[in-house]
Amino acid sequence: MIRLLTFILLIFSFSGSQGQSPHSASADLPGAKQIFVNTPYSFSSSPKGFGLSQEFPRSTKKSAYYFEQERNTIWLALDIPFNGILTFEIKPHRASDDYDWMLFENNPNLKENIKQDKPLLLRSNNSRNDPKIQGKTGTKDGAWPIFEAPGPGRSYSKAILVKRGQRLALIIDNIYESGAGFDFVCELRPRIISYRMLSGAVADENTGTPLGAQIFCEDDSTGVRLAETVAEKNGTYKLQIPAGRPLNITAAFPGYLFETSDLDLDATVQDFKLSKIEDTQKLLLFNIHFRPDKDLLSPNSEPELGRLVEFLKIRKNWNIRITGHTNNNPFADAGYLQRLSFNRAIAVKQYLMKKGIAEKRLSCAGMGGKRPIVSGNAEQSWQNLRVEVTLTR
Repeated sequence: MIRLLTFILLIFSFSGSQGQSPHSASADLPGAKQIFVNTPYSFSSSPKGFGLSQEFPRSTKKSAYYFEQERNTIWLALDIPFNGILTFEIKPHRASDDYDWMLFENNPNLKENIKQDKPLLLRSNNSRNDPKIQGKTGTKDGAWPIFEAPGPGRSYSKAILVKRGQRLALIIDNIYESGAGFDFVCELRPRIISYRMLSGAVADENTGTPLGAQIFCEDDSTGVRLAETVAEKNGTYKLQIPAGRPLNITAAFPGYLFETSDLDLDATVQDFKLSKIEDTQKLLLFNIHFRPDKDLLSPNSEPELGRLVEFLKIRKNWNIRITGHTNNNPFADAGYLQRLSFNRAIAVKQYLMKKGIAEKRLSCAGMGGKRPIVSGNAEQSWQNLRVEVTLTR
């Protein structure tokens, strides 16, 4: 189960009539709306009309796995950022609306292939709306149909394995006009082949008091949450986690600073000592990542940044100082490293501001490579590439 710590809500409205202007540009493939994985969307009204061209007109020759007839559609374009298992769900705002959909490989020839009735159809579901599940449809784990024809049938089709760089196009059609809109989320998670057991204990750093903290595991390269649990009253926990891949493990408990640790590939034990929130307390955030030699945040930074946003929204009386750090590279200009670390701190500040944190609560600094945590150990030098957050009132 993937639980996102930060959410982006995009709302679109659609208007128009069958084949006439005004119409939504996204009703046709060339105007497909770009969407992103692991991001929830809400469409305030249903698509209306099929745009400038009816790409799927009524035809008795085509397969029943295609639309009987394109009526009220929207095209969504999706680029796959990493290898994994893709699922999505369409949840109507009104259960009586009936959404059908088709998923294609979005190659340069898709538009022409549609004209020739030869598009590469990956998944489809044209089953009759099921009021028992409020008309929801999509793909999910455990579903076995690849395609579903019109009429009584299964509302979900089989999840799909996708590869990094793959491009997909999804067309969604409400067979009824004036629909009430729908919620949509497309989830991508890494494919896990084998698992291992991790155990440990969580306690107060100063008193040793056990803490029934929340423990969760995230994929280091993608930021996707893969597993979670809650520690027992005595502070101990056990968690089944993926084997053979880089992971982050986080412990969080109310009134304490959360702590995230990178987990060794062969680790079976991970303990946590959490600190109560106090003045000038520092958070070492190793899992805020940037593109090499740039101040651009990487997508797998979202979970760590999300925890920081959540903390600042709850603790409105706290301010923070964001300090960027780099490796102390002897072959790089010290001034360049200082500027890079400062610009990275600014990038974090800008992210927080976009999430609703007031600018007056945030200050920035850059230390370059002047304050390394690790020296003389190349394997552990990654710890020097960090963001420090100092809490102040």
